[in-house]
Amino acid sequence: MRTGLFESFDVSFDWIDCDGYVKLNNRSALEDLLTHRRELLLKLNRVTGIDPTEAIAQVSQEITMIEKALAALARE
Repeated sequence: MRTGLFESFDVSFDWIDCDGYVKLNNRSALEDLLTHRRELLLKLNRVTGIDPTEAIAQVSQEITMIEKALAALARE
């Protein structure tokens, strides 16, 4: 069960601990994650030969979580 900023998200990628980055005030790490996910989303939207719909949805949700974490840091 997720707690904190992201408890309302149904996620299976616990390796992205946005709460931890917020607690550590690590804006740089969050910005790096966001850049990576945006690049990944661009690549997924260009992929052919497979249906990337689920992966696109997952990455989009991750981007939303990271943006929410960055917004939380901006309020501090």
